[in-house]
Amino acid sequence: MSTGRVDARPVPSWVDRELYPFEARWLELEREGTLHYVDEDPAGGGAGTVVFCHGTPAWSFDWRGLIAALSPTHRCVALDHLGFGLSERPWGAEYTPEAHARVVELPVGHWPQEEAPEEVERAFKEFLAFRS
Repeated sequence: MSTGRVDARPVPSWVDRELYPFEARWLELEREGTLHYVDEDPAGGGAGTVVFCHGTPAWSFDWRGLIAALSPTHRCVALDHLGFGLSERPWGAEYTPEAHARVVELPVGHWPQEEAPEEVERAFKEFLAFRS
């Protein structure tokens, strides 16, 4: 499952940009579709990186308050699972918790070791652990 950065896309008009002012970023997944995420890092990741992953049904909008509060000191990354939020909803994609967990690891796995997240909120990982 390889990935590539996608040029900026417009944020849909239904998104309240006052409540969700973050820059939209996109990651093209080889077979799965385009994943939306935010990566707020005004402080240069000084105190570490926090990765936010929403549960079902939700999207990165749920984390907006924590992103705003933590981004002055931490790099904050929040993604929208495929089929949720601003990510694509490709026909035939796998939308199981296991598939979402694999996709979460893609952007995290491409960071250099010194930039790897120190704290992670992973609702799907917790769900998988609970199911095991």
